[in-house]
This record gives sequence, structure tokens and C-alpha cells, in this order.
Amino acid sequence: MDTLRQAAAAHMKGDLRAAQRLYKQAIEENPDDGDAWQMLAVLHFEAGEIADAERCNARALAADPDNGAARNSEGNILKARGRLEDAVKSYERTLQLAPNLPQALTNLGDALRRLGRLDAALEHCRKAAMLAPDLAAAHGNLGAVLFDRGDWKGAGGSLKAALALAPEDTSIRINLARLEARRGDAGSARDHARLAQNGVTSNAEQCNSLASVFYDIGDLETAKEMANLALGQNPDLADAHNNLGNILTRLGMLEAAIAEFGLALGKSPGNPDYLANLGGAHQAAGDLAAANFCFDDAIKADAAHADAHWNRGLAQLLSGDLATGFADYEWRWRLPEFRRRHSGLAAWTGEDLAGRTILIHSEQGFGDTIQFIRYAALLAERGATVILETHPPLVRLMRSAPGVDLVVARGAALPQVDFEAPILSLPHLFATTLDTIPAQIPYLYPPREAPAGLGNFDIETNTKIGIVWAGRPSHKNDSNRSCPLSQFQPLGQIATVRLFSLQVSDAGSDMTDSIITDLAPVLEDFAATAAAIAGLDLIISVDTAVAHLAGALGKECWLLLPFAPDWRWLLNRNDSPWYPSLRLFRQDRPSDWTGVLARVADDLARRAGS
Repeated sequence: MDTLRQAAAAHMKGDLRAAQRLYKQAIEENPDDGDAWQMLAVLHFEAGEIADAERCNARALAADPDNGAARNSEGNILKARGRLEDAVKSYERTLQLAPNLPQALTNLGDALRRLGRLDAALEHCRKAAMLAPDLAAAHGNLGAVLFDRGDWKGAGGSLKAALALAPEDTSIRINLARLEARRGDAGSARDHARLAQNGVTSNAEQCNSLASVFYDIGDLETAKEMANLALGQNPDLADAHNNLGNILTRLGMLEAAIAEFGLALGKSPGNPDYLANLGGAHQAAGDLAAANFCFDDAIKADAAHADAHWNRGLAQLLSGDLATGFADYEWRWRLPEFRRRHSGLAAWTGEDLAGRTILIHSEQGFGDTIQFIRYAALLAERGATVILETHPPLVRLMRSAPGVDLVVARGAALPQVDFEAPILSLPHLFATTLDTIPAQIPYLYPPREAPAGLGNFDIETNTKIGIVWAGRPSHKNDSNRSCPLSQFQPLGQIATVRLFSLQVSDAGSDMTDSIITDLAPVLEDFAATAAAIAGLDLIISVDTAVAHLAGALGKECWLLLPFAPDWRWLLNRNDSPWYPSLRLFRQDRPSDWTGVLARVADDLARRAGS
């Protein structure tokens, strides 16, 4: 066996030290052996030694410019350096030399995917997987393309096929984690991400990708750890600075986040992704002028930048410019986390509705449906038959909404309709402004019969307070909007007050205090919750669906808001044009629930006459 074959055999077995020694020996025996230089370049590339890989591969191409393997390696090196357009040219040159080389096809597909050319990427990756069904990278890159195209079922199949071929391939495992996170399966995403962690400590890009996964599933501390690990490996990795900025924004560390986005932009000036994220950090810090400046710059750099339009819309809504804000809000359909449910039906854009049937359908959270079902009455005024498709826990409650003719649970068969409209598009379609918000309260009503086991609130002589301290853990801003139950303790110390928990999420397990009556066992759906709210004197809640429900019922509600509130609560006011019965208590600084609850306790004591 000659030296080069011995080197390749050692390389295949994973004996990299022996392989490197033998490759160098082969080169000493024949300094112009392009294959030896190319394979040594691959060894360096696999070890993350990009400069050495580039030097060796250049020697391979100098020896033989038509060395297809070396041209493919050249593409890999260029891609690793972020020179994607140049990488595409190298892969295309490889395919001129070897038209059906599966490795070059799948590598070209991956480069095209990163450039956003998904149709061409899909074509090359599919061909590679067909030609080489045992090539894990072909299935893995095909899965990544399908993921980016929103074909999550197809992506899952390809990625699982790739993982079966290469169980130790960290990049495949990371992509599966990304997919599961996007599909909302945080547990599976976490399992894949944890398994991948062991293999990424020396790979900055993979560390950074894992940071994104942990960010998506809400494990911010691990996300922060992985982003810092990526930057420890490569301080010049702009996207890791950007990722860390996003993580710090979510953690409320806004000055540090803004600094990280600045570092990212210093390495990639004018990058619209980084500008949009910097704008989000400024918005979270309350500086809407700086935020809008960033969003506008991002849109100047890329007129079709969905995140920038979306974030600018949120800033405009927060400032009270509803007409402009809701127009930009429609850009959500270009973001991967938003998928239109009924794209096969005719979208309503303002056509005459007399004698027509329109399907309006829930999207996002329960609170959004409760807030915007008020527009059903306006549709009915135009002569429409209105059908609502919504989440099962809302079905019974939504039957009480004026203008709604039929409520269908998600997944059930739908009748024939003429038009469809996502429920959060209705404010835009009705050109809503602050002065034209439909605010005829109440517009939802509790059931005539309270659920069994709720009890008789009328015999209670104390002031009856319903409390909610936490929202859905899967909500992207839940770490900021939710409050520890312990912060509510001062309310329970007021002699003439009795607390009732309306908390139905897992956060209800935090409740061990006997002075709080737990209503969760009888709150089977939102209609039951409406019945409970109707019997109470006051609701005190963080920003959750219960606060929306109290407002829609016309019940007095004190809403506890984080320093950077959701757009619908506007800025610098203690009331809401959406819900006249709400009173807003805002944090004066990030994460300060203690100050908020102290003000609430003082006002509640006065209200209760203590």
C-alpha cells in the first residue's frame, strides 16, 4: 500500500495524527502530488484550521487546476470564510469537471440556501440525495433547505434520514433541534440540542447555531453560554455578536445588547438583520426614535426585509400610529414563525360582504382572539355571515360575541365560505386608528350557569380579587411579562381582601399559600373563567389572556406591565383605548415588579377600605 493510500486509510479510521504524518510523507515523496495536498487540506478543514486548509488546497490546485476534489474543497473553504458567491463559483466549476459529483451538488445547494436561493438549492440537494442515498450530508442539506422553505414535514424526514446515516454528525443534530423548536416541541428540541453540545466546543458556527436553538426554546442562560463560547472560538463572528445581542435583549440587559449589536455591525456594516435587531433593543429600552432610525436603515438596505417592517410596525403601534403600524404588521406572513392557515381561500381585502360568508380565524395567542373578535360585529354590519375558527378552549366563550354566527374548533370541518381573514388582520382591513377602535364594552359575556364547584361569591364579604401572575412559558417575552407569585404576598396581607387564583398554567403549582383560593380545578375553558371573573370584584393580572377577558367583559382589571410593554398597551398612559375598564401599572425600570406591586398594594388597601 503506497503512502497516500495509507494516509487516506488512517484518515477514514479517525487516526488524524497518523493521517497528517502520512500525508506530509507523501508530499515529501512527491511535492507536486495534488491529491496529497488536497487530502491534507481536508484534514486541516475538518479540524477547523481554515488558513492551513486554504494554503494546502492552493498547492493542490497549482499542481492540477482541474482537480475536481480540490475545487470542491476550495468552495468549502470560501463558504467557511463567508464568501458565499465565490463558493458557488467554485462548486459550479467542480460540477463542470464532474457533473454528477454528489458532494459538490449538496455543497452548492447549501451555499445557495444560505444566499436565499431556495429553489435552486432544492434542485441540487435533491439530485445529490438521489445520486448518493448513503451520503448523510446530502440528506442533511436537503433537510435544511426544506426547513427554510417551511416544509417542516419534509425537513424532518430528510434530517432523520441523515442522522440515521451519521448519528454523530453535530450539524444534523443541530438542524433537527432547530426544526423541533420551530414546530413548538421544546422538549425534543432541547434533547437534540443537549446531545449536540458535546460536539461543538471547538466549532464557533455550531456553538452559535446552538445558541439560537436554546434562545428559541427560552433557555436564555444556556443560549448566552453558547454564544459566548462561539465568540471565545471566533471573536470576529458577527452573527454570534448578533445572537448574543438578541439573548441579552430578552434578558433585559439592554445596554449590553446594544453594545453587542454595535460589534456585529462593526464587522458587517449595514447588515439589515443586525440593524433590525438593534432597533428592537432600542425599542425595548424605550427609545422609539433610535429604534425607528434602525428599522428605516434596515429597510433602505433591503426593501423587502420582513423583520424590519414587522418591528417597525410594532414600534408604530406602540407609539399610537395604528394605521401605519397595522399596515407593517401584515409583513408577519413573510416571517418563518407565521404561517397562514387558509391560504387556499380567497382573502378578504374589503370587498362587499352583503350576503357573503367570511371565515375569520384565530392566530397567535388566546388574548389576541379575545381582543379582536370585536371586529365580528363590524363584519356583520356589512351584511356578512361570520364564521370563527378558534382554539377549543375559546369556543364556548366566543359564541357570546356579537356578530359571530358560527364558532368552529380548529381541526373541525369548515362550511363553504366566500372569504377568509386572519383575526389580527382585521384592524388593518378596517383602517383602525386610536379614535376608531371598536370599544363597545362588554362584547363578551359569561355563561348563564356558572360551572359546578365555583362556589357562591355573593356570600363573601371581603373584596374578592382574582389574580394571574404568569403567562404561557412558550411566549417569547414570558420571562419579562410574568411575575413571581411571591410578589403578590403584600396583597394577601390586606385584611379586607381575599385572593382567588385564576392561574391555569403550570405556574399554578407555585401556589402553596393557603390564603389564596385556587379556582383552576373548575376553569375548564375561557367561558368558565368568564363566569369566575363575573363573580369577582377586581382582577389583578400580568399581560395574559385573562386581562383581555376581563376587559372584554367590562370587569375592572389592574394590568401589570413590564418596562417594555407589548404594543397594544401604548406608552406613558395608565388607561387603554381597547379596554376602558383596565388600569395599567407599569414598571419604572426593567424587571422591577416590587415597585409595581407596592403601588398596587397601596391602591388596593385604599380601595378595600383598609
